[in-house]
Amino acid sequence: MVTTTQILKKEGNILEGPGKWDLASAIMDGKEVVFTLEGFLNRVIVCIDTLQREDGSSQSWNILGWVPDSTVHKELGIPRTPYQTWRVDFYYHSGRRKGYYEIATE
Repeated sequence: MVTTTQILKKEGNILEGPGKWDLASAIMDGKEVVFTLEGFLNRVIVCIDTLQREDGSSQSWNILGWVPDSTVHKELGIPRTPYQTWRVDFYYHSGRRKGYYEIATE
């Protein structure tokens, strides 16, 4: 029997997020950071795997990571399945604390 898994995806604007030093601490010390995302009632906790400078300003970042809890499932009203992870792909400006997000299941 062959089954397929539906990939769920959500995207929108980042309304508020951490400062530059919090991002650095997240990548260096493994700390979680919190973002307020358009379309979510609650803030979303993110664990960062990759923090890449987007340009020479040291304020614009490409961020890859994952959501360690069931926040996204609760917000979207879907059941959490075992081993399902929400991956995040953000463009984020730490000076303005705004950006763009994409969250998808693996």
